[in-house]
Formats: sequence, structure tokens, C-alpha cells
Amino acid sequence: MKFKLHLIAIIIFMNILFLHSAYAECKRVISLAPSIAETLFYMNLGRSVVGVTRYARWPEAVKNIPKIGGYYDINLESIINLKPDVVMLTYRQIELAKKIRKLHIKTLILHYDSIKNIINSIYTIGRYCDAQSNAKSAAELLKKQIDSIMKKYKNGNHHKILICFGYPGISPIIAAGNKSIYGDIIKIIGAQNVYQGSLAWPTIPLSSIIKFNPYAIFVLGNPKTGSKSILKWNQLPIDAVKNHRIYLLSRNIYLVPSPRIVQVIKNIAKLLYKK
Repeated sequence: MKFKLHLIAIIIFMNILFLHSAYAECKRVISLAPSIAETLFYMNLGRSVVGVTRYARWPEAVKNIPKIGGYYDINLESIINLKPDVVMLTYRQIELAKKIRKLHIKTLILHYDSIKNIINSIYTIGRYCDAQSNAKSAAELLKKQIDSIMKKYKNGNHHKILICFGYPGISPIIAAGNKSIYGDIIKIIGAQNVYQGSLAWPTIPLSSIIKFNPYAIFVLGNPKTGSKSILKWNQLPIDAVKNHRIYLLSRNIYLVPSPRIVQVIKNIAKLLYKK
């Protein structure tokens, strides 16, 4: 009996130690993508963020957090000096993660290529940082907001739209396919993607865009060159041009897949339906 009580006491102690160490692993976090930084703040874990990339813009608090480089051109020495418990990266930064692990620094890989994976990233961070309660609240709120938008537009007009990067005559037009995060948005707002192929980000010739004749076009891009690009788009003989439905999405929120995606969905739907 004494042995059993002793064993139970050891197990309880080890569980407490494990939980403490799990939480300790997230007391100092470096985010190597704006999406991750935004997710951490959305989960009320922003106080743990000690380093971000120069591309981090939201929330305002990130301006005061040390910058350790860009998306790929990271200053490894800065990472070492910040003494992180973990460095969080996206799956596109696998090679960078390998370099960081060689420095005996832990890494956590996250995916942001779909709305489902934005939600999954919340749960993944929650498990890793022993913040399951934060994760559950944040993820459920996000899912509830998205479900509400889907219900609002479930009887939409199923307009054929194009969301893309690029400008006619200036750069290749790269469309958001159904397997991209913008493809998810198109479905949520009750519209239809003009591109129905299997690629997530296909390059589409202008002749195909003219043939598709989209109801509206949403161009993801730089505000400095955006106004000039719209002039190029307006030369195409398509309905979107005739009815003044070419929209430039140049704010940072449109280019960072994070829990703020809810506002992106609402904005695009408002432009499409004018309400």
C-alpha cells in the first residue's frame, strides 16, 4: 500500500513537472512569420513573443519587439542572443528550421495554407505551449465567425470571380486556385472560382482570363504599383472591367494568413455584394 502511494506521488510530481516544463518552453518565443506572430497575439500569448521578422505589422505591440531579419534571411546570431525556448516557423521554412535545430534550439512547424490549417495552428500552439484553454476559446470563436459568414452567403449568386497576383503586361497573372486559402474564401462567400484546375497557384494567360470572363477580379498586391496595375486590368474586354469590379487588395491584412482572415472574408464579400 505504501509503495502504491509512493508511486502515485511520484506520478503526480512528474505530471506537474511535465506541465511546468511544457509551459516553460513557451516563455520565450520567436516567430519567423507574421502569420505566427498574429496567431500568438490572437491567443493572448503575445507576452511570450521575444522576436519577430521585419514583416510583422499586427498588432501594434510587435513594433516594439526585436526584429531578427526577413522571411528567409534570418540573423541566426540574433536568435541565439534572444535565448528562445522555441522558434516557430511555417512549413515553407523547413531548411531554416534545420539550421536552427543544429544550434540546439527547439522549433515548431506550422501550416497556414488553408483556413482549416489556420485553425489547426491554433490548436498546435495550444498543445505545445500548454495553453489548451486559450487555443480552444480562440479556435471556437474563429470557427463560429466563419460559420456565420457561410450561413449569410449560402444562397449567394455564385458569381465567378478571380483572386490573383500580377498585372497584365507587367507581370505573370498567378491565380488563387481552389486549394489555396483564397479558394477557401471564395467558397465561404458563396462565389465560384473561375479557375477549376487542380493547382493551388496556377499561372494563367490573359487569353484564359478573357475566356473565363470573371464577374469580379480581386488583385493582391503592392499599393505603390497598384493604381497603375488597375489601369492595365481596365484594358481587358471582360465584364469585371465593364462593370467596374476590379478591386486592389493591398493592405497587409490581405497578405498574411492568420486568424484575422475573418475580416478579410467580410471585406471581400462586401466588395462583391455591395453590402
